[in-house]
Amino acid sequence: MRDTVRRVSLALACAIGLLAMPGGALAQPMPNGVPGNWQIILNEEFGGNGLNTKLWTPGWQHGGVSGPMNKSCVSAANVSQPGNGFLYLELKHQANTCEWGGERVSGENTGALVESNPGDGVSGHTGFSYLYGYVEWRVWIPGVEPSGAGCPRKGCIPDFPALWSLPGSHASEIDTMEGLGTKGQACFHLPPPFGSSAPGACTSAGYAGSWHTFGANWEPNGTVTYYYDGTDVGQLSSGYLTEPQYLVMDIINPIDGQPLLVPNTLTVEYVRVWRHPALDTVGVDRPSNHTFYLSNSNTAPKVDITVPNYGAAGDIPAVGNWTGDGVDTVGVYRPSNHTFYLSNSNTAPKVDIIVPNYGVEGDIAVVGDWNGDGVDTVGVYRPSNHAFYLSNSNTAPKVDIIVPNYGAAGDIAVVGDWTGVG
Repeated sequence: MRDTVRRVSLALACAIGLLAMPGGALAQPMPNGVPGNWQIILNEEFGGNGLNTKLWTPGWQHGGVSGPMNKSCVSAANVSQPGNGFLYLELKHQANTCEWGGERVSGENTGALVESNPGDGVSGHTGFSYLYGYVEWRVWIPGVEPSGAGCPRKGCIPDFPALWSLPGSHASEIDTMEGLGTKGQACFHLPPPFGSSAPGACTSAGYAGSWHTFGANWEPNGTVTYYYDGTDVGQLSSGYLTEPQYLVMDIINPIDGQPLLVPNTLTVEYVRVWRHPALDTVGVDRPSNHTFYLSNSNTAPKVDITVPNYGAAGDIPAVGNWTGDGVDTVGVYRPSNHTFYLSNSNTAPKVDIIVPNYGVEGDIAVVGDWNGDGVDTVGVYRPSNHAFYLSNSNTAPKVDIIVPNYGAAGDIAVVGDWTGVG
């Protein structure tokens, strides 16, 4: 008898960054002025002493001196997180040379960059990416008043600070805020095309010399709405926004006539990402041909996704969010060798993750986000002693949680977020 694996997806926010409320209840931070029903999946408040390098890499694809990024080198030495709740990215008068992708640049100033690219290859770096949702930064950018520039009251934005995201393919970007132009304006763009012809606009309001929030709401229909201090400043759309994107924040030399200020510091108080609460929809796994047939709708169901030839005779289907990008993908549990075979894609499926020798004869596979970090991981339920054995990792699996003596003979295991708090 085949039995479908039960799964649950919980939010990263349940583990970090939640605000205590009277009576022991928890309330998550919400986007500044952005309507909708939101569930937080990343809440980075830079509270620890030192950058969390499991999440962030202090450089472009690697640490040390890296780049070039728009003709500028960046250095990990210019990134600091002293434990006071702020991240500091500095542009300094430092001569450096950097090379990437066949481009070699030398310059007298060196900037700073932090990215969350899961695919940058840095040892110990897991990273973070998201597919649809709202990202928001709260930052301080100094202001300058060049002669005759006509800057806003607190000055023009100097140099080239940027808050943005992009996929691993680098085929698109969501530029939430870039300081551009001779007046140092806050601008948003949605490449491609890249460069000066990228769709977007610049705001006339002043955003230098004080704290501000900058956000972008990316919806599945390809629209991105930009919010500055909770106010809608523009909306763009693109057909290229089909891949998960990782986060980047940086400050480098001016490239568009911006005022120059060296040294200069971009101060980040937080970066948060929300998504609309997950809506699970139906699907089936057909044992006769080892194929998943998945629908994107429960009200008008049809086969939207076919995942063929995944698994073998006797396998039990398992689905979950294995990467933390918000998208459930397929997998199977093979009772004959107590092994999970998990894929990170429904459109180009292959076995990306193998979790071997997890469980014993007679165990029933379960899947869930047991620690609230946004990633579904494996587990088993053992009917012989009515106990759950759950792991918080698919890459270094071990029994992290035991739930003993739960149930009775003949019970069937189920898992879920029964409280809705993540």
